[in-house]
Amino acid sequence: MVRAGDSHGDIVFRPILALAQYLTASEDRSLLDEEVPFFHPDGDDKAEKASLRNHAERAISVMNARVIPGTSLAAYGHGDWNDFMQPFDPTMRERLCSAWTVTLHYQTLTALSTALRRLGHGDRSSRFETMTAAASITFSIPVTGPQACPTACCP
Repeated sequence: MVRAGDSHGDIVFRPILALAQYLTASEDRSLLDEEVPFFHPDGDDKAEKASLRNHAERAISVMNARVIPGTSLAAYGHGDWNDFMQPFDPTMRERLCSAWTVTLHYQTLTALSTALRRLGHGDRSSRFETMTAAASITFSIPVTGPQACPTACCP
């Protein structure tokens, strides 16, 4: 297995979105209890194993940690699918967002909320609905003035 030492900022969303879509379609609650290994460079025999639910919770923790401070917007991080759009100043990775990644974040939270509600976890579903609303509201507010461009690139 080949695995890059670093990944795009949007990659954490994809498995959670796929899981949520599968759970919505199948209503297979038992899938979340399946024990599966985390990645280990020396193979699955050396890897920590946990339920798929725990894998998802870790990924969600990563998503929650990778937001622009003071917002609910997914930070650009190490990019999205478009590698051409890397910030000139690497420190801006934590202060910029990509419309692509924010949209994927929103879609993932919405799908997860739907799946959890369908599986009878309304309390958890509500948590993701709140997160979805916060991201949507933050992303749709127009930003003007000096705070719109944190560098000297814009007059």
